[in-house]
Amino acid sequence: MMRCHICLPDAQVWEIEVDQKATGQTCLDKVCERLGVLEDDYLGLQYRGSKHEVLWLNLRNRLDHQVSGHQPYRFQLRVKFCVQPHTIQQDTTRHLFFQQMWQDLQAGKLRLDDGETRVAKVVALVAQAEFGDQTTNCYQLKDYEHILQKIGLQADQNLVESIVQEHGALHGVPPHTAEYRLLQEVATLPTFGIEFHEVRSAHGEKIQFGVGPEGLLLRNVTADSEENLSYPSIHMATHREREVYLQLIDDSGELLPAVGYKLVSRKAAVALYRCITEMHSFYRCDTVSGDVSNQFCRDLKGTLVSIFNENSDLGKRYIFDIKRTSREAYDHARRKLYSMSQSTQSLTAAGLHHGSTQSMDVDRDNNPCDGHQCASSECQRLKERLETLEDSLLCCICMSHLVSMVLCPCGHMTCSACAPKITECPLCRTEIEQRQKVFIPGFRMQKVDSSDEMDEEEELCPEVV
Repeated sequence: MMRCHICLPDAQVWEIEVDQKATGQTCLDKVCERLGVLEDDYLGLQYRGSKHEVLWLNLRNRLDHQVSGHQPYRFQLRVKFCVQPHTIQQDTTRHLFFQQMWQDLQAGKLRLDDGETRVAKVVALVAQAEFGDQTTNCYQLKDYEHILQKIGLQADQNLVESIVQEHGALHGVPPHTAEYRLLQEVATLPTFGIEFHEVRSAHGEKIQFGVGPEGLLLRNVTADSEENLSYPSIHMATHREREVYLQLIDDSGELLPAVGYKLVSRKAAVALYRCITEMHSFYRCDTVSGDVSNQFCRDLKGTLVSIFNENSDLGKRYIFDIKRTSREAYDHARRKLYSMSQSTQSLTAAGLHHGSTQSMDVDRDNNPCDGHQCASSECQRLKERLETLEDSLLCCICMSHLVSMVLCPCGHMTCSACAPKITECPLCRTEIEQRQKVFIPGFRMQKVDSSDEMDEEEELCPEVV
């Protein structure tokens, strides 16, 4: 078996064991199964290459063909495709998105540059999600200052007052609702969903190459400038060794010369090429084209074998691992959730029907079931459950009569015969202020005859307090 350590967005580390020949999808499936997440199309696993470049694990290829070094292999579970909050259908998935966005705010990938109002809202929502309703003690102000420090902002008096006002307005809002509102806030930021890569231009200028839902964002750190390129203006993206080339279309429809961008390694160049293609397919296409899903390369051994057998899968490694577009991912998750709800309803209905049938078949005199109606082991199990239920309804003092009297204020129960003889509850030792008669319908004990019990009650307890 192969051991993998998965770091979650909340800094928890899980150990996952997979087969030696397992693909990345197997590892992600095990993580999502433990989390209870069905919307796995939005998620991925990241790792660092030999030159510390951040890479996405290709889920269609084998793990041992992508990572090197000694086990356990270390990956980070991250949101790969950021979608609008209202399209997320599971609370667990929404919580992962919240943790991811909070990490991105702290790392500076999401910037709150559009005024004090949004900063106050975001900090208040984080405080509501993490700490709950606003309190009046001085430690709450320290929490606000701590949150501001995490996102790289100074806590001035006006800003803190705005945060206090915003947080006070969130009184009673559940944490999951606060998380959803935070996602709504950050979803309007210009860098929401953009993945940045460190590249250099042909002139050696340092550029932050951003790939997002609408297109490309090129931040020239050296010249302190930005350039936005929409997907329709991009004719082609290719890669060769450590470089990625973009060929653009001008306003008149003419092709411009290809522009190259150099990265730190060949794996980083492939990662940027993958990112451009997969982002475009996920956000802008109705379905993933065959040219994308079927694109692959081979290692040396596979190349030699393919000379004699073109259909051989030996050494085949897929370039892209995207399976669905954003619309297809939403529909797929919706169908899975609907199927699960239908299965749950069917199982519940079947369980109720099965339970009612068994209750009719089991004789109250504890006689064994008929051979053709249920197995002896099932019959024994039902008998034990019935005995347990009977014992739970017996008086905890005499253990012979049904409970029929509630002791107030603690709420524990005894029989009518024992209740007037005690002044405090035998279970919690609370002083008894009142005794209230109670009737439990739909249950008859086999051990005690009801007429005998009533006679005994009249003899021992002619008057109830």
